[in-house]
Amino acid sequence: MLGEANLQTASEWLAQTCGQFRDRAAAHPEMGIEVEWSETRGSVDFGWGRCVLQASPDALNLRVEADQADDLERLQELLTRHVERHSSSDALLWTGSGEPATSPRDPRRKDLMRSFHRRARDASSDH
Repeated sequence: MLGEANLQTASEWLAQTCGQFRDRAAAHPEMGIEVEWSETRGSVDFGWGRCVLQASPDALNLRVEADQADDLERLQELLTRHVERHSSSDALLWTGSGEPATSPRDPRRKDLMRSFHRRARDASSDH
């Protein structure tokens, strides 16, 4: 969940996040990323996992979905890094079932992102 720690509203965060993934999808169509959004709801589908975004008056809620636990962890890490890169504060808080996101100092983060990029390359070579 992205808290309202920033000056941006949840709807602006939603549009910005989905727009950035749409741009990535356009630049790399072989990855098969599908993005759609409205003012209050969005989704980014990677084929092997998906993120659903829901804007409320005080927060942007992100829910990740995947069939495999390791894909769920990769997707959570991808979104954590995305928010960290585009946010000036520690605005991301993961809640819900499963293991929490790793700490920024956790050495597994680099391995998770390598695994994510390898999975994306493998998916694009299947097309």
